[in-house]
Amino acid sequence: MPPQCPFGLAGPGIWAGFARATTISHNEVSDLPYRGISFGWAGWHTNAVTPWMNPNIQADNVISDKVVHNVMGVRQDGGAIYTNGPQGQNIEHGMTIRDNVSFGNKHTNFAYYNDEGSAYIVMDGNVQYADSGSPFQGLGEMAVVEGQ
Repeated sequence: MPPQCPFGLAGPGIWAGFARATTISHNEVSDLPYRGISFGWAGWHTNAVTPWMNPNIQADNVISDKVVHNVMGVRQDGGAIYTNGPQGQNIEHGMTIRDNVSFGNKHTNFAYYNDEGSAYIVMDGNVQYADSGSPFQGLGEMAVVEGQ
């Protein structure tokens, strides 16, 4: 990814809103003022407790084999990989976040940040080091974490 985000200080390097069967894989995201990758929409308080009440089309998406570094250089409240809203209708057809590396990020709250309303996410084999924040946030009962 180029070092300048086309959306100014508020945009991530890669953004996918309502996506289905999308794979973001095998590339490097770096040198950004805000999040590295932002995936999903329609979360927040409306479905933090009952995400199945506001279904959306997201399903069968993957973020894998990425290197995300030197993001969150200016903004706060984000991470290397950020999700929002339900990522599917069930865990079998949700989001997989696998084998990513996050390092050297400045104002990271959490390297892998599943914000309110995020659900149906499998996280496996992700690594974080030399970041200012914690590894994970928002892992609810509809998320699976393996081998981190």
